[in-house]
Amino acid sequence: WSAPSNSKKDVFVTSSHKRYHLGTRMHLPGGRVFRFAKNGASQISVGHLAQSPENDSRLADVAVASVHQPGAETLTLTVALSTVINLNDYEDGLVYINDGSGEGYVYPIRLNTESLATSTTLLLYLDSGTQIVMTTSTKATVIQNRFKGTTLANTDPNEPILGVAPVTVAASQYYWLQTGGPCVALQDGTLYAYRPITYSNLVKCAL
Repeated sequence: WSAPSNSKKDVFVTSSHKRYHLGTRMHLPGGRVFRFAKNGASQISVGHLAQSPENDSRLADVAVASVHQPGAETLTLTVALSTVINLNDYEDGLVYINDGSGEGYVYPIRLNTESLATSTTLLLYLDSGTQIVMTTSTKATVIQNRFKGTTLANTDPNEPILGVAPVTVAASQYYWLQTGGPCVALQDGTLYAYRPITYSNLVKCAL
């Protein structure tokens, strides 16, 4: 997926509506690069670093719930939960078949159903049909889209740094996160120009 390369004003636009696939790349003249993202539960101020959400370890190496023939556009997994997995938490994410029949294949997720703490299955709707038959011996790992639910970077980030917010982004808003090229970012000491950006190990950015 690729957004237009001349949407100069779009970098300042936030919205409650999803306009592109999460992670869609947009580039502008001068070398600036952006990715379409959705913010998490807290505001990120302009010039602050954003990190990816923490992936749910409960959905690592889980069993396929039934036999799935090639061409299937849904995938049902057996899960053991203590809290709810919400509707579309894994929208635009990936499911990786990591063991058994179909091992090595990766499929994009279009959406997922809600799965309650009392549930035993999670249903994924895929963006493409499966390639190899899968059985109940097949194991899968579900990976959230890294641009869904971004958060303000911690002093010692527990997830990868993704980029810099080019505008203040309210909770749960869609926006263009800058991931490459020249930018302006909050600094904790001497002002530097044309240096690589990393998180501060001295100052925790306040909301």
